[in-house]
Amino acid sequence: MGKKTARSKMPRKISPVVRREILTLAEQLLQKCTVPPNTIKEDWEQFLEIYQLVQNIIKKESAYLFSPPSRDQVAVSAFESWAKGKNITSRKVKITDCGSSGYGLEATEDIQIDELFLSVPTNTMMTTETAKKSSLGWLIEVDPLLQNMPNVTLALHLLCERFSSSSPWLPYINILPASYSTPLYFTPDEFELLMGDPAYDEALKQYRHIARQYAYFYKLFHTATDVKGILFLKENFSFEAYR
Repeated sequence: MGKKTARSKMPRKISPVVRREILTLAEQLLQKCTVPPNTIKEDWEQFLEIYQLVQNIIKKESAYLFSPPSRDQVAVSAFESWAKGKNITSRKVKITDCGSSGYGLEATEDIQIDELFLSVPTNTMMTTETAKKSSLGWLIEVDPLLQNMPNVTLALHLLCERFSSSSPWLPYINILPASYSTPLYFTPDEFELLMGDPAYDEALKQYRHIARQYAYFYKLFHTATDVKGILFLKENFSFEAYR
């Protein structure tokens, strides 16, 4: 359910006219996502409206739809060389192509309980601290959402690094999964299959929250008078990339 497929097209520029149209849709989306529903019926009806707004945005952003990198053996080899240079060590495991599940770690020997088999130095990690020291740092200092939601800070940090050809984390970013099976990729029909299950409410909330965050940042990036240091993020920010 909800599987995302990789695209091979490279991002292209979007005309100012289309950008304004997307901004209008983003403002409508932000407004819709901030009105809490009062009943289960309203919750579903509101989701359908939010979903349609998102689909309209995705269609207009199709000129620069997010294209995940090719996650192949070449990328894995580049990551392994990068990891070795960063003193990331492992034992009794190897990176393996698991078919439809993508790449993962496979044990080559029995691993005992509490046995250390992977060590990642802190200075190689993408964290809220590295985000504050990046081109995103000034925005974190002034934006209340980024100050209070570290997961959102990390999401934008990852996008900034993804769109920067000089990012020190590119070999790592290039092996991140290109497809996911989460509610953010579900269709209304797939959401309906969850009705009656405790996961239904959480799935709707997740979709609404991410849609609201996308709309918030799109509006911010395209109405702020100064987006110093993150112009490349403004130029490439899309719903497909953010989710």
